[in-house]
Amino acid sequence: MRKALSLLFGIMMIVDGVICVAMPGITFLTLGYMVGVGMVLDGIGRVVNWIQLHKEADVSIWILVSAILSLTLGIVLVGSEAMQLVVDAFIIDMAIVWLIAIGLMRIGYAFRIKKARSAIQGLHGDTTFGRHWWIALIFGVLMILCGITGMFMPSAVAETIGTLIGISIIISGANLVHFGTSSWMIY
Repeated sequence: MRKALSLLFGIMMIVDGVICVAMPGITFLTLGYMVGVGMVLDGIGRVVNWIQLHKEADVSIWILVSAILSLTLGIVLVGSEAMQLVVDAFIIDMAIVWLIAIGLMRIGYAFRIKKARSAIQGLHGDTTFGRHWWIALIFGVLMILCGITGMFMPSAVAETIGTLIGISIIISGANLVHFGTSSWMIY
């Protein structure tokens, strides 16, 4: 039965992933809603957990307060399309900042490798260490350029994120199909 369910859910996930890849903009626009749903589920789970733990031990009231806050903000987020768009815009902004920051770090890393390569060459002569330091430099520059481009084309960032989510779902579905068809699985 578990293998059949794994196979069924895997196929459903692959179909869902293909739909997400086919409509990446819509996929991206559901992220704010999904964050809200996650906050609601987290809040409910932590309230229930606090109630159960409170019966057995002295548990801080602040855990309950944070759970109620998460639950409340999640409900607001699920119920407000405007708030969902704010979260979506925040996700785009964070993706852009991440690209630029990682690009800068990659460039710094490339120059550190180049410097270390020069030092090693001075001590040991010709070496293969760090020979391709410029690849990290190129990827760093490309990441920064992608981040800057994303500032002017946020819809491209949203489409890319939606596509990546679809691809992730397809891969997860393929894993479930594999588990459902594997003879070595113990159920």
